[in-house]
Amino acid sequence: MTKKKTEFTKEIDAIDELGQKYQIIEFTEYHDVSTFTTPGVWEEGLKEFRLSNGSPVNKLSDTDFEIVASGVLLRVTI
Repeated sequence: MTKKKTEFTKEIDAIDELGQKYQIIEFTEYHDVSTFTTPGVWEEGLKEFRLSNGSPVNKLSDTDFEIVASGVLLRVTI
């Protein structure tokens, strides 16, 4: 059985069309690909995006996201 872990990666500030601010949290899944001769090797896997309140978010592009429950579109702020 492969071991895996999920870690916080970064926070992303975003805004909707009405100017409301949101914080998107990025999590990255890692898989243990260690062998007997190379222990402790983790490979990056899928990323998961959620609002700070835990609601799931879909990544549409590097700058655009969508709140799953409402369909509200978010754009990354710099």
